[in-house]
Amino acid sequence: MQYHLFNDKSVEPTLMEMTQKALQMVSKNSNGYVLMIESGRIDHGHHETRAQLALSETVHFSEVVDFVRSEVDESETLIIVTADHSHTMSVSGYPISIHLI
Repeated sequence: MQYHLFNDKSVEPTLMEMTQKALQMVSKNSNGYVLMIESGRIDHGHHETRAQLALSETVHFSEVVDFVRSEVDESETLIIVTADHSHTMSVSGYPISIHLI
């Protein structure tokens, strides 16, 4: 998948759109469901040392989590947000603004 900032919605859905559709489908099961949503491009942005992309992916994932929380009954739903590992992101000094290619 493309990074969220580069996503062409006519080619592939966003993480939000996939989450909306998945939740719509699995919530039909009266016995409950397990749904895993991963925002793997956060990690890719860190490995590529592209902090703006990693941060943008993190913000988009946060919006997805907020959406899920608004759609489910939190008294009957366990939502876990975790990472298989983490990275640090720090900006120090006087960074200049750059445009992504």
